[in-house]
Amino acid sequence: MKNNDNGVPDMNMSSDENQPKYKGEIYFSNPPKAIEPNNSGAKTKRKKKKFALNAKTLAVVCAILISTAILTSTAISCVNDIFALNRNSLIVEVNIPEGATTKKILKILDDKKLIKQRTFCSLFIKAVSKVKKTKDPQYLNGVYYIKADMGVEAMLNEFKVVQTAAKTIKLVFPEGWTIYQMINKIDENKVSKKEYLYAALNETKFNLSFVPTIPSNKNRTQMLEGYFFPDTYEFFVDENVNSILNRLLSNFDNRWTKEYTERAQELGLSTDQVVTIASIIQKEAANADQMPLVSSVLHNRIAKPSVYPALECNSTKDYITRFVKPALGDVKAAEYFDVYNTYLSPGLPPGPICNPGIKAIEAALNPKETGYYYFQHDKSGKIYMAKTLDEQNANTMDVLRVNNK
Repeated sequence: MKNNDNGVPDMNMSSDENQPKYKGEIYFSNPPKAIEPNNSGAKTKRKKKKFALNAKTLAVVCAILISTAILTSTAISCVNDIFALNRNSLIVEVNIPEGATTKKILKILDDKKLIKQRTFCSLFIKAVSKVKKTKDPQYLNGVYYIKADMGVEAMLNEFKVVQTAAKTIKLVFPEGWTIYQMINKIDENKVSKKEYLYAALNETKFNLSFVPTIPSNKNRTQMLEGYFFPDTYEFFVDENVNSILNRLLSNFDNRWTKEYTERAQELGLSTDQVVTIASIIQKEAANADQMPLVSSVLHNRIAKPSVYPALECNSTKDYITRFVKPALGDVKAAEYFDVYNTYLSPGLPPGPICNPGIKAIEAALNPKETGYYYFQHDKSGKIYMAKTLDEQNANTMDVLRVNNK
């Protein structure tokens, strides 16, 4: 650079003077850019992070869907327990123990797969009771036959001591009817099914004072024959079987007095023996006036087993052929023919042959004092008494003459 005359650098240089001297360097018109560090690892991490976030989201969504499905399924199951939607109508046997609470019964129903949401059912029943302002109900022990399509509230109502229904029916059971006749009538009038009644009759433990006094005897056709007290009853249509049976049996329990027990003890007889004698009297006597006479013959024979080992009553044989055989069938009835045949078997039959009324029971407890050991009837119902076999044979001739007229 040159200075002008004033010593100031001269800025007006020629173009040649502005070009730097070439020193052998190489120049590019588009010089390459600096190479940036490799960022592929960072991208992979971002992808992995994004994938992890998607997996967590999917898991949450799945959890929500599963929870919703479970809750929905549970809700449907709860509704089904109450309203019995989509439930089958199969009959399930349920045994309710004595003193069972609602909580205990719900567990039984759960075990039998009649309900699926026991806790919910318990809360529902408590809520209903609170709304209706009802106390804890009492339940009747026994064997029941329940359908899953009833719903839990209807099931519990089935077990209650007090039942309500829109329709009732009045049934009259005459004195001298058998258990088989009574059960048939209950079935025919749609109060309950006879198969349920028979099952409950044989499996239920009835909490009544006289029941423990009944001997356990395999030769007996029905353990409780003789204890369905003949009377007029008003039943609910579709009343539960244990309620029906308890009403029939409780009636006998209420009619059998302390005085009856004391009198039976004086005679050296058990309650069951008195009822058995009364059942024969009920069948053999043509009317109430004849009952003390028939009773005297039975008692006189029982008192002298060495002389009169057999009671020789047609009614005990007829019980098997007329009532047991049609109900149980030929094979089962055959097991009872001999033991109930008082011409063949000594003493009283294994149990009562019908359900006697009060007059027959009182006649069994208070026989007329006589010396008679035989009796028979003509076709009009007149009774012929005899002290000896000869007198009995003579009476037979008289009866034949009357009957042939």
